[in-house]
Amino acid sequence: MEKIATIENVEKVFDLSRKIAHENDVELRLPNLYPDAKERICPYVDKETAFVRADGIVTPCPEFAYKHLVYVNAHIKIVNPVTMGDLKNESITDIWNSEKYVGFREIRRKMPSNIPWCGDCPYSTSRCFFTETNSLDCYANEPGCNECLYSVNIAQCNI
Repeated sequence: MEKIATIENVEKVFDLSRKIAHENDVELRLPNLYPDAKERICPYVDKETAFVRADGIVTPCPEFAYKHLVYVNAHIKIVNPVTMGDLKNESITDIWNSEKYVGFREIRRKMPSNIPWCGDCPYSTSRCFFTETNSLDCYANEPGCNECLYSVNIAQCNI
């Protein structure tokens, strides 16, 4: 019951925020409270954007730029870096057009049909192998974007 009360409070805050933003002519983009697996998109693929780290390493997005832990779907996941190339050794055009990067983007263009959403799977909270890291998902996609909070707009990209 505590989770329901928390969500109800967040909904009230969102409603008040929308009202205040409207009254002050401010554009407000709020995250989703409830993920919709059928409406997922990769914001970086959708906007044809890459992320370049300070050291010149090209990654698909900031989420894949560095190793870190994320708490998602009631468990901790290890997110490992995903690199597409290094600007010290090759051009951005060559990296962008590489077979690896083109394949990565093609799969994510139709995210709902090509990538599972673990938030709807009962095994995701039961230490499912595919939710421990971003290495692989249960559809054999490498890397896995199966719990990407940005794809369901629970977290918002900075692009």
